[in-house]
Amino acid sequence: MTLGLRLSHSCPVSLMSQAACAVASMKREEESGKLFLTRLGKLPMEVEDLIESFFFLNDFGQIMSRRLKPVAELLLRHRMGSVPHEALSLSALIGDAVGIESLLNAPYAEDNQNLRQRRVNSTLIISAQEGHLGVVERLLSRAYPQGVPAPNQAGFDQALIAAAQEGRREIVERLLKGPLPGGASIPNHWVVNTSLIVSSQEGHSEIVSLLLRGTLLPGNELQRQGAVQTALQEAAERGNVEIVTLLLRHSCFPIATKITQVYVNQALVIASRYGRLEVVDLLLANAAPVGVPRPDQEGVNDSLEAAVQRGHSKLVERFLTGAYLPEVPLPNERGVDLALEAAVQGWHAELVKRLLFGDYKRGIPRPKYWGDGSCAALEDVAARNCQDM
Repeated sequence: MTLGLRLSHSCPVSLMSQAACAVASMKREEESGKLFLTRLGKLPMEVEDLIESFFFLNDFGQIMSRRLKPVAELLLRHRMGSVPHEALSLSALIGDAVGIESLLNAPYAEDNQNLRQRRVNSTLIISAQEGHLGVVERLLSRAYPQGVPAPNQAGFDQALIAAAQEGRREIVERLLKGPLPGGASIPNHWVVNTSLIVSSQEGHSEIVSLLLRGTLLPGNELQRQGAVQTALQEAAERGNVEIVTLLLRHSCFPIATKITQVYVNQALVIASRYGRLEVVDLLLANAAPVGVPRPDQEGVNDSLEAAVQRGHSKLVERFLTGAYLPEVPLPNERGVDLALEAAVQGWHAELVKRLLFGDYKRGIPRPKYWGDGSCAALEDVAARNCQDM
């Protein structure tokens, strides 16, 4: 049984294309995947992607989701039965401006204007995601024949978010500064907020800086504050000190989002939970500008407990030795009691020993593990008969 692909007689130049064509020319056999890969020898991962796509998947959705650009190029080069919307998406994936131009100018069998609009929007979004500035410029220029719609507001907004998520600074700047197609307005708060959050998640500090400094608009403070709060949490979780610093400094910008005590506490707890030592040091030693609050007692206690729960011994030492600014409070009695309970519940034997018998900075109380039995931790130890503790 052959693969059902009809290739032109011209020989593809690239190794990946040659491998794909070689597999396409073979016959399918039982357990053929292993047989063919063995027969072709050790291949680069990109070549195996091609082989898998043609031989096992041959699926448009897989090609787009896995962003297999060589596969897209080969399909377009040999015109392997792509329907118009698939060809348009494949062309956007590889940045083929000429192909996009031809497809947008070609007559469509469908008269469904909504379907056309979705195709144009999708082309803009994919091009922005892949960083094809020339294609984005062309799509925004609105120089197509009558009947071909320009990207609308929904397409423009999603393109901005996609570009921010992938760290495409040039594309983000182009989409923010305009000019935009008729009917598209400047990005609203939801779009800018979402772009800020996804760029913080992915660690794109240039995009975060650009969005903080140049595009947040007056008004709707709750949405803006919520975005900065979420972005700070995402950056703290991933240990991105640069982005945490940018977000803390945002409180000094002319159009500022106030960094509250809650934001700082949340960031410290999250960084402690995920073992992000550099972020914890930044928040405890606080290299942020004057005016950004330090963690308070609740933030320190909760962060110590979070660090113990995950077994982050280096962070526990930070809190118990008070190796940070004197303005930041030390763990109090409640904090060390909760930390000990968390260590026992998590079976962190070394941390239990450290909390019970290790050295503390003067002023940090020891857990109340005798007398009135107020510490549930030792009751837990006795119940479990945990010998190593």
